Amino acid sequence: MKPLNKTLSFLCLVCCKLTWVVLLLLHPVKLEAEPFQLHDFSGDLAQPYVYSLTQDSLGYLWIGTGNGLTRYDGFSFQHYNVNDSLADNFISCSYSIGKELWVGHRNGKISYYNGSYFTTLYSDNLQTGITDIKQGPGGQLWASTYQLGLIKIESNQLNCDFLPTEQNGTIHSFEFIDENKIIAGTDFGVLIYRLLDSGKLEVIEQIVDIPKEKIPSLIKMKRGSGFYIATESSGLFKMVKNNNSFTVIPLSETQKQINSPIQQINEDNLQNLWVATFGQGLIQITATTNGESPGFRYFNQSTGFSTNYVKTVFEDREGNIWSGNYGTGLTQITRRAFTKYNLPEPFNENQITALAGNKKYRWIAIGSRLLKYDAASDTLINSIGDANELGGDQITALYSNDSDTLWIGTHKNGLYHQNLTNGAVSHYSFADGQLENAITALDGSKNHLWVGTQKGVCKISLNSTTVRWYKIADGLPHNVINHLLVDSKEQVWITSVSNMLICIEKGGIRKIPIHSENGVASLGPIAETKDSTIWVGSYGGGIFRIQNDSIASLSVQEGLLSNYIYSLVADGNDYLWAGHRGGISKINLNNLQVKPLQLYAGIPGNCSFTENAVYNDAQNQIWFGSNQGLWLYNPEKENQALVAPLLNITSIKINDRQVDYTKNIVLKPGIYEVSIEYIGVHLSEPKHVLYQHQMLGYDREPEQSKHRTVYYPRLNDGNYTFELYASTGDGVVSPTPVTFKLTIRKPLWKYLWFWSIFSLIIASAIYVYIKRSEYAHQKEKELLEAKVTARTLELEQKNHLLHEKQKQITEQNQELVKYRNYLEQLVDERTKELLIAKNKAEESDRLKTAFLNNISHEFRTPLNAVCGFSKLMAESKFNIEQRNEFVQIINNNSDKLLQMLDEIIEISLIESNQDLVSNTSFNLHQLMLELEKQYQINNEKNISITYIPNKEIGEVELSYNRVRFRQVFANLIFNAYKFTDKGKISFGYEKYKDNLRFFVADTGIGIAESELERIFEPFYKIESNNKKLYGGTGIGLTLCRKIVTQMGGTIWVNSVLNQGTVCYFTLPMTNGVEQT
Repeated sequence: MKPLNKTLSFLCLVCCKLTWVVLLLLHPVKLEAEPFQLHDFSGDLAQPYVYSLTQDSLGYLWIGTGNGLTRYDGFSFQHYNVNDSLADNFISCSYSIGKELWVGHRNGKISYYNGSYFTTLYSDNLQTGITDIKQGPGGQLWASTYQLGLIKIESNQLNCDFLPTEQNGTIHSFEFIDENKIIAGTDFGVLIYRLLDSGKLEVIEQIVDIPKEKIPSLIKMKRGSGFYIATESSGLFKMVKNNNSFTVIPLSETQKQINSPIQQINEDNLQNLWVATFGQGLIQITATTNGESPGFRYFNQSTGFSTNYVKTVFEDREGNIWSGNYGTGLTQITRRAFTKYNLPEPFNENQITALAGNKKYRWIAIGSRLLKYDAASDTLINSIGDANELGGDQITALYSNDSDTLWIGTHKNGLYHQNLTNGAVSHYSFADGQLENAITALDGSKNHLWVGTQKGVCKISLNSTTVRWYKIADGLPHNVINHLLVDSKEQVWITSVSNMLICIEKGGIRKIPIHSENGVASLGPIAETKDSTIWVGSYGGGIFRIQNDSIASLSVQEGLLSNYIYSLVADGNDYLWAGHRGGISKINLNNLQVKPLQLYAGIPGNCSFTENAVYNDAQNQIWFGSNQGLWLYNPEKENQALVAPLLNITSIKINDRQVDYTKNIVLKPGIYEVSIEYIGVHLSEPKHVLYQHQMLGYDREPEQSKHRTVYYPRLNDGNYTFELYASTGDGVVSPTPVTFKLTIRKPLWKYLWFWSIFSLIIASAIYVYIKRSEYAHQKEKELLEAKVTARTLELEQKNHLLHEKQKQITEQNQELVKYRNYLEQLVDERTKELLIAKNKAEESDRLKTAFLNNISHEFRTPLNAVCGFSKLMAESKFNIEQRNEFVQIINNNSDKLLQMLDEIIEISLIESNQDLVSNTSFNLHQLMLELEKQYQINNEKNISITYIPNKEIGEVELSYNRVRFRQVFANLIFNAYKFTDKGKISFGYEKYKDNLRFFVADTGIGIAESELERIFEPFYKIESNNKKLYGGTGIGLTLCRKIVTQMGGTIWVNSVLNQGTVCYFTLPMTNGVEQT
C-alpha cells in the first residue's frame, strides 16, 4: 500500500502542476486595454454642445459651443458671448494664428479677436453660415460657407468672390494644395478649385475615386504631401500626390469598422487618426507600417466614455486629445504612461511580493507562486511554487544577472536557486537558524551573492560556496535588514531597522548616520543612478542623496507625495521613482524637481507599493509591484510633445489700479504696491507647473513657487525688470522668460541738476546777505572804534596791574606743583615698598605652608621607619640577621632624613646669600666619571646609566663652585633615576653658542606640557598617571635652578609624556671655563 500511496501522491502533484500551466496559458498577460486618462468638462462650459476647438499661441484652448465661446487655461473657464462683442452666440468653426482668433457663426458673420477684444467681420451680401476658416500659403485667410462657396477675409473685411451659380453649394472643409489650388469637401464629393488672376475661383476637377457624398472633413497629412478625406458613410480615404496628380487610396478597414456618420477627423503627432462620429463616439485609428492592418480603439459609452456623439476632435501642442461632444461637453484624453498590467485571472488583484528580470526573462512573485515570462515576446513560459518546490513559503526577494541561475529568497525557508537551462529548483543551505533563513533582500555581483535576512547579511562566494556573515558584532547597527544594493563599484549598501546607512567596501565597514527634520526611524530601499550616486528611502523621513560624503534630502516640503518610501528605482532618463502608499513620486535628477503621480497616472489611493518589487528592464520600462497587482511605466507612451508651459502675464496692478503691461511702465516719483498675476499654460498637468520669478533691481535672487501671483508692497524709485520662467512637472523649462520693465522716476531732489540750481540760489542769497551785513558792520565798526580808543588807555593801566598780580600767582602755583609732585613721588615709593613687603609676606606664608605640608609627610615616613624598627630591635624574638636588616633600614631612613635636612639648609643658605664657598678649578670630565660610577654602583633598577663624553670639545677645566655644580648634576640624575623604571639615563655636555650646555636625558614617565614651568616651584611634586607615589621634598629642582642662576646660567626641561625627559642647563664659557 505504501508504494501505491507514493505513486498516487506523485500523480496528484503532476496533475496540479499541469493544471496551473494550462490555466496560466489560457490567461495570457497583457496590458490594460485603456492607456488613456479621461477628464470630462460639461458644467464648466457655456453649453455642453461643442462645435469647434482650437488653441492660440499663448496655449489657451478655445471651445466653440451653441451658446458662446469659452477659453480654458488649465484652471478656469472664461465665457464670451454677444455681450462681449461676439457676432453671434452660435459657434460653427474657429481658427487661430498667434494670439489672434477668427470665429465663424451660422449667421454669416465672423468674430475677430486681437488678443484683447472682439470685433465683427461681415458682408451685406453674405447671409449664410460659416463652415471652415483656413490660411493660404501666402498668408491670405479664406472661409467656406453653407451656400456661397469660398470667401476672402481681407483687412478684416469679408470679400465675397462667389462661384458660378450652378456650382455654388456647401463646402464643409477645405485645404490649400498650393498658392493657386484648393481642395474642398462638399455635399457632392471632393472638388479642386483654381484661383484665377481676376480673383475668381473655378472648379477644375472632381475626384472621381471618392464617392459623391457629403465630405464632412478633410485634413492635410502631417508627414508627406497628401490629404485624409472623411466621407459621411463610406469611410476614410487617403489622397497621395504623385507629380501633378493624386492617387486615391481607400482605407478599407474604416468602411468595416465605422458605421456611423463621421463629423470630423484629426491626425495627431504620432500619425494616429482620430475620428469623431455620431453614434460610435470617438475612434482612434493607430498608425501602421509595412502594410499592417490599423488598430481601432473606441471611446464611447460601452468603453466608459461619456457619450456616443462627438462633433469635433483636436490635438493640442502637448499631445492631448480634446473631444468636443454633442450634449456632454468636453473630454480631455491624455496618454497614460502608467498602466495596470493584467495578470492571469487568479492573480490580477493579488499582492506582488517580488520582481526581477534580465535580458531574456522576467519573474513576478505572487505570494508563494513564481511566474516566468519571455521578456521579448511578453508571453508566459511557466510557473513554480508548490509545496515540493519552494515549501509553499512566500517569496520575498529575487535576483538574477545574465547567468543561468535565478536566486529565490523566501520568508521562512531560506534560499532556493533555479537552473534556467533545465528549470530545476533546489534548496541552497547556507544557515541553520530561523531568523537567518528569513530572507528580506537579495543582490549580487559576478562572483558573490549578498543575502539580507532578519539576522544580518550573508556574503556567499559563488565560486567556492564559502559564506561570511555581517551582524551587530561585525558593525551592523541592527540585524533586521530592510534592503541591500551592490553598486557599480561593487560596494554593498545596507539599510536596517535604524537610521544608519552601511557601506561595505574593500577598506571595511563605513557607517553613515542619516538625520532629518522629519525624523528617521528606519531606512528602506536603495537605488543607484547612472552617475553612481546612491539614493536611500526611509520610513518617515523622505529620500536622501549620498554623494561625496554629503547628504541632501527630499520630503513632502519639496513635493514628495509622502515621506514613507517603499520602493525606489532609477531609470535611464535621469529620473528617480519612489513608490508610496497611494501613488508614486517622479524626481528629476537634473534639478531635483518632484512630480507626484496619482490622479494623472490613474493610481488608486488605496494602492500600496511593495518593497523589493520594482525593477527597470532593458527597454527602460519600470515595473512596480503593489497590493493591487502589477503596474508598468512605459516612457514611450508619454505625450511625445514634452514642451514647456506657455507663459503669459494676465494682470499687473499698481496701487490696486490695472495698467497696460504691453508697453514699458513709467511712474511718477513715489512708493508703489505692485501685484502681478501670471500663468504658464500647460493643459496636461497644470497643477505641476513651477514658476521662477525675479524683479531685477529689487529681488536679490529668483524665487520658485507654484503660486500664480507675486506681490511687492513697497517699490521706490528705480529701474526694474520683471523676469518670469516656468517649468513642467517633468522639468521642461521655458526657453526665454516673459519680461516687462517698470520705471519709477526719482523725485526732483535726487537729481544732480536740482542740487546745482538749489546751490546757486542759496549761494546768491548768502552773497546778498553777506554784502548787506558788511555794510552794517562797517558803520558799527566806525562807531565802536571811537569808543574803543577812549577805553584803551583805561584798560592798559588796569592791565598792567593785572599782569603784576598774575606773575605773583604763577610763581605761587609753581611752588605748589613742585610740592605736590614731591608728595606724589613719596606716596608712590611707599606704596611700592608696601606691595613688595606684602608680596614677600604672602610668599613667605605660602612657602611656609607648602614646606610644612610637604615636610610633615616626607619626614614622617622615614621617622616612622626609624621609630618602628628601633622598637622591633628591643624585642628578643628576632635573630641577628633580622636585627642587622632592621639596622640597615634605620640607617637608610636616617640618611634620607639627613639628605632632606641638608637640602632645606642649603636652599635657606642660598636664599639668604650665605653660600660662602668660593669657586675652585676642577676637571669636568673627571667629575662626570665620578657621577657615572656612583650611580652605577647604586643602580638597584638595573637600567642603563651612561656618561656621554664630548670628543669634539675634549677635557674642560671649570672654575666654579665644584660642590654646588656636582650637587646640581647629582640632583638631576637622581630625579631621572627616580622617575625611570626601565630604559636608560644618559648625561653629558656640549658646546652651545658661547655656553656649555649640560644635559640629563631619561626614558621615564615624562612630564605633561602644562606642568613644565611648575616643576621648579618650591615643594611642587608630580604624580604619575598610574597612581604610583614618588618620595622627595619637592625642592630639588628649585635648588638646582637657584644654584645655576647664581652661576650665571639657565636651566630648563623638555619632556614628552610617557616617553621621557631631558633636563638642560647652560654655563657661560667666558666665566671660568678653560678648554684643554
